[in-house]
Amino acid sequence: MNLHNQAVQLIQVRMKEIGMTQTELAKRMGWTPKHVNRILNGFAEPSMASLDFMAFILGIDLEVTAKVPGEWGTLITPGER
Repeated sequence: MNLHNQAVQLIQVRMKEIGMTQTELAKRMGWTPKHVNRILNGFAEPSMASLDFMAFILGIDLEVTAKVPGEWGTLITPGER
């Protein structure tokens, strides 16, 4: 499962937890419901900024950890310095 799919899955779980529809999420984001639907159903691959915005609207944080096996270990994101 790639990074986008994992983020979308977390977003879908959170939407279900708080009872938010795709239409309501789209309205809060200023996007069309069709665009949100395409992202959540895998027909569009959004930027990480878009996924982060969706998560923000839903009250969750998306964190990305990069790792180079055997060399660098875990890298921090810019906000963690």
